Formats: sequence, C-alpha cells, structure tokens
Amino acid sequence: MNPQPIVAITIATYLRPEGLSAVLSAVVPQAEALTSAAARVIVIDNDPQASATEVVTPWSDRVSYVHEPQPGIAAARNRGLQAAREAGAAAVVFIDDDEIPDEAWLERLVGAWLEWSCAGVQGPVEYEFDGPPDPWVEAAGTFARLRHPSGSVVTDGATNNLLLDLPTLDRHGIRFDPAYGLTGGSDSMLVQRLVHAGEQIRWCDEAVVSEAVPAQRAQPEWILKRSTRTANAGARIRLTIAPSPSERARLRGELLARGLSRIARGSVHEAIGRARKDVRRQASGAVQAAGGRGVLKALAGVRHVEYRRSRGV
Repeated sequence: MNPQPIVAITIATYLRPEGLSAVLSAVVPQAEALTSAAARVIVIDNDPQASATEVVTPWSDRVSYVHEPQPGIAAARNRGLQAAREAGAAAVVFIDDDEIPDEAWLERLVGAWLEWSCAGVQGPVEYEFDGPPDPWVEAAGTFARLRHPSGSVVTDGATNNLLLDLPTLDRHGIRFDPAYGLTGGSDSMLVQRLVHAGEQIRWCDEAVVSEAVPAQRAQPEWILKRSTRTANAGARIRLTIAPSPSERARLRGELLARGLSRIARGSVHEAIGRARKDVRRQASGAVQAAGGRGVLKALAGVRHVEYRRSRGV
C-alpha cells in the first residue's frame, strides 16, 4: 500500500500578528483532520526582526516556523517551497495571512489535486468588508469574486489560494522570480511559466477562502494603484516569457497599442460617467485607464512597486 502523500500548507507573513493568529486557528484543525494526505503547516516569517515568533510559539508542537529575512514576497514564497521539500511534501498549498478558509477548504483543494493529477489547483477568494463598500469601490469590480466551473483549466493564478505540485515545479526548474518580490506578480509569473511549459492549472470553485478588506484598501485611490500595478506586472511578465526577440518586439507593439487604447477609452468612459453621475461607468473607466498607464510604464522599463517596507530593509 502506497503511503499517503505529504502536503505542506505555507503561510507567508509580514507584520500581521492578528491575521496570522486567526489563519492558524482555522488552518491547523483542517490540516490535522485531512484524510487524503498527511499535512504539515509552515509559517514563513518575512520580517527581518522575526516578529511572528510570538504568534507561532503557542503552536510550536503543531506548526513549523521558518525565518526568511530577505525582503520581498518572492523570497518568502521560495522559502516556503524549500521548507515544503524539506518536509518531504509532494505538494505545497499557499494561503495569505489575512485570509480565513471555509470549512473543508483543504480537503477540497487537496482532493482536486489528487483527482486531476495536475500541476496546480487554484481556488476562489471572497472579499469581506467591515461595512457596505462605497458605490465607486463596488462598481470598480476589483473585489468581485472570480468564478469558474470546477475542473476548468486556467492560465493564471495567485498564491492567496493555490496548491502547486512540487515534482512538476522541480522538473521544469521553476521558482518564484525575485524580480517581482516588491512589485507583486511572482505568483502569476510562476503559474504562466507552468502553463507555457505545457502543464495544467485547474480551478476548484468549492475550495473558498475569505479575505478581509481593510478600510484603507476600500478606497478609489488604492484600487487605482492596484490596477496600475497589476497591469504593469502583467505586461512585464508577458515580455519576460516571450520565446524570442522577434516575438518580444511584436508583443511590445501590441502592448503599446493596448495601453494607449485603454487610457483613451477609460478616460472617455470616466468623463461620461462623471458627467452623467453614472458611478459604474466612471469607476470602470478609471480602472481601465489606470491599467493602461501600468502597461505603458512596463514598456518604459518602470516597475510599479506596491510592497514597500515600513521597517527593516
């Protein structure tokens, strides 16, 4: 009889003690109740001051702690891959330190991976606000839940709710790109590299996690910055993984046209929406234009940095 595979659940954290405590309280019982695999919970502390030790210490007999002082989410994610390999894991699950999984989340995510034998499984994220969001924020669509039928093949992914098959990563020599450590996008880059290598990422719509949206993010200014950053990283990723110089040149022309078009159309829709007091049109236009600016920044070699450090290096 073959032994059960080991699955490592990694939680990268940076200065979120309350969020980390909450996600551990939800994840550890699910890991211990998992029937389809043996689970290991690993916290990756990305604070140079190792502040998460205070949160993890009460869980020390049930959770492994790893300190990764090198700043940037890509470094933390790669350390998570390393820790998972050291634990003998065949798969690694990523969940953020500001999220809470639904009941049976882990069983469903791991079960999907075992059933489909794929390179990865992505689950959805539901966003929760402290109160009713501003109509502009709701209309922007940034926090709308992404939905696909379970089993669908997807071409992008994010480590806010993602399982990856470690042997597949190792076979292709793929890891998180440190160049995206402070800009975001290293998870999308990794998934797209897997897809370009011929691997499949499947969607499991029943493996849901919830993410709390703090008040400072439920604001038009933050949403527009996120839209610029996401488009900036997406364009950089496409240019990086282009298979040849000629394809990269063709892609630059395509992205230039797309970026200019998004700015023009978005600006027009935003202006019309403002004049007609149509919040939905105004918000969607502003988001579209912000994305276009992000694309043009990428073509100019500008990296839109989102994850600036408040302390440490």
